[in-house]
Amino acid sequence: MVKPCYMLSRFPLNIAMNLKGALNCLANGPDKDLNQAAREMVSCGIDIRSGDNAVVLLPTTEALRKSLTSGCNLYQNHVLTSTDCKMKNVYGIGTPQECLYTSQYTAPGGRHPTFTNQYIRSRDGSTLHFGKAETTSLKPIPFREGVIFTVKSINPPPTRTMMEIVRENPDLSTTYEKMQRAGFPTILSQKSPNVVFFAPQNHGWKTRDKENAYGPGQLRNLFEMQTIPHQLITGKDGNVDSETIQEMQSISGVYLKIKRTLDGNTFIGYDGMHPDLWALAIGDPIVASDGIVQVVDWPLICNNC
Repeated sequence: MVKPCYMLSRFPLNIAMNLKGALNCLANGPDKDLNQAAREMVSCGIDIRSGDNAVVLLPTTEALRKSLTSGCNLYQNHVLTSTDCKMKNVYGIGTPQECLYTSQYTAPGGRHPTFTNQYIRSRDGSTLHFGKAETTSLKPIPFREGVIFTVKSINPPPTRTMMEIVRENPDLSTTYEKMQRAGFPTILSQKSPNVVFFAPQNHGWKTRDKENAYGPGQLRNLFEMQTIPHQLITGKDGNVDSETIQEMQSISGVYLKIKRTLDGNTFIGYDGMHPDLWALAIGDPIVASDGIVQVVDWPLICNNC
């Protein structure tokens, strides 16, 4: 016997209700914070193929109110599938750490954006992020093909590639020209979509006489050092909690450290590099259809270029 809609969150793992049924329940359920998103997602006709590896991110009313985007593209970008991770397993219901997901949304050019989930520890406990979308709880609602997480922030559907973002930003024109000289767009394309590129602002090159004078090969080495083959740096403050340091290996092999200080600034550098020379992150990461662009104030010091 199928349990009533208001018991949805307590369904057993062998739940028979599909996504449309679950959304219809939530659209007409007592939780007014989910009614709008559930109703609009149903109207988009979103469907999921058979399998237990789907994650549906359902925005709250407040998240939708703050969003600059709306419509079916937004909801398609919140329906994620993974070929590697199962949402229902012997350990229970939920998502493991750092799974790679593909969105149902199709960006211009035919790409499907990807997202990596991340559990972030803080003084108030752990939070779960899928790109820029942060869940309201670590406990999802199961349905036949996967799970639903309620989110209090959204992932806007990207409409530009990484190179388009760099090219169209007047403060990154020098970086764009140097990337072209180095043939770096080809390297980014090979590494995408699970990649983060730290893009220096124009004025930053003027403070780096040595790096500013690099030829194509040296620039390529420098840009490889400023590229991480991982999408964790996506959300607010780069998904880095205050007073913490994350270490990630760049595609050049150099281990970069991403450090967020108590005053809210995020710096990028590596061991042995003077702290005064670390790059400062400017603004939040920009999600492209093929990766992430994080603007920084200047290029890193490259010892092996």
